[in-house]
Amino acid sequence: NQTHMCRTYPAASRIDSSNYMPILPWSVGCQLVSLNFQTNDTALLLNDGRFRENGGCGYVLKPPSLLELQSPTNEPPKPMKLSIRVLSGSCLPKPKDKRGDKCIDPYVRVSVFDVKNGVKEEATTYQTG
Repeated sequence: NQTHMCRTYPAASRIDSSNYMPILPWSVGCQLVSLNFQTNDTALLLNDGRFRENGGCGYVLKPPSLLELQSPTNEPPKPMKLSIRVLSGSCLPKPKDKRGDKCIDPYVRVSVFDVKNGVKEEATTYQTG
């Protein structure tokens, strides 16, 4: 994917318009990752978030590791620290087990998607509260 264009798309055997997770094709440098936009699922939300990275202009540059013509290294990835600040919240629903209480105890759920060992996609969810 450093010298040629690559396109991925959902398998033709998918008759229910479902989507595949686009993280693996993105991580190996595929330029065109096709999704079914009629299915509003996690893959489509990831696609939306991916292209908001660059102001919603329609493309995201490849990382330097995919642009340089060099042999891949087997170095483990460096740990990364993420900080998330919640700016506001409105119309927060009460949890199902707290329907009778007058006051709610809001929480934040964050999911981080990654590709482990270049093969398996994994989602980690953290929840406050």
